[in-house]
Amino acid sequence: MYVCHAAPGKIIDAGINDINNMGAAMAPATVDTLVRYFRASQTLPQDYDAIVTGDLGYEGSEILKDLLLSRGIDIR
Repeated sequence: MYVCHAAPGKIIDAGINDINNMGAAMAPATVDTLVRYFRASQTLPQDYDAIVTGDLGYEGSEILKDLLLSRGIDIR
């Protein structure tokens, strides 16, 4: 395995204040990073065997999928 591309993330404040729901707080930043990465690398999710993020938990993962779908990217 080797790294051929990288996209540093940036802070996206979605206004989530529940410290027990950090997945929901991190999902918008994950979406931003993935969208920028796919555009910069001119690739699609289907080009990868796996897309791995930090622990978004169940709710954060669902939010991530919904937000990406709203931008026309399906990682389900």
